[in-house]
Amino acid sequence: MHFNKEAFLAKIDYNQTVYKSLTELAISEYPVLIQKLLKAFEVYDKNEIISVAHKIKGGALSMEFEKMLEYAQEIEKNIEHKDIVAKLCRNIHDEWQKIEELI
Repeated sequence: MHFNKEAFLAKIDYNQTVYKSLTELAISEYPVLIQKLLKAFEVYDKNEIISVAHKIKGGALSMEFEKMLEYAQEIEKNIEHKDIVAKLCRNIHDEWQKIEELI
């Protein structure tokens, strides 16, 4: 699931003010994080890739972005495999576009 909205709403006690605030924050922060991830991949800075993937993972866990969480976890596990990380970075980019439409 791209965005488990029901689980997220339950997590925040269905508070619409909190929902709006956190989704607006995600909309402003995720594009920046994804660009950092892609730039780190261009030079294959493994430490930076892991650092940014970890930030993406934390936000995805909080926001119930289930596929995004999975992709970020897989980046951390597969950092030594550039071809796998390349695909996962593309997946994160594409996944964000799907999530943005849902929130």
